[in-house]
Amino acid sequence: MIDAVQELGDRHIELRYYERDRRMRSAIAQTIKRSTIKRDRTSKKL
Repeated sequence: MIDAVQELGDRHIELRYYERDRRMRSAIAQTIKRSTIKRDRTSKKL
């Protein structure tokens, strides 16, 4: 019984880290996308 609870706890922590990781990755992707768009605009001006 205690093992099952422990496993659930570990799983919960894992999921929480996974969620945060995914959010951070998407935020990074957004930033990269934005900076590439900015770079494209400036290169078109040149």
